[in-house]
Amino acid sequence: METPACNTVKESPEALRRLMPASVNLATRIVKTTSLAVLLGVVEGGKL
Repeated sequence: METPACNTVKESPEALRRLMPASVNLATRIVKTTSLAVLLGVVEGGKL
């Protein structure tokens, strides 16, 4: 007897392959934005 969880596991690899590029782009943007915000905070903090 197959459960809905089994069906989800069978479909996951294709879903992951489709979501991977968008997820990597999002993670990259988060890291870049955070790094820029920290850098600007250090520069602005040094001017006080």
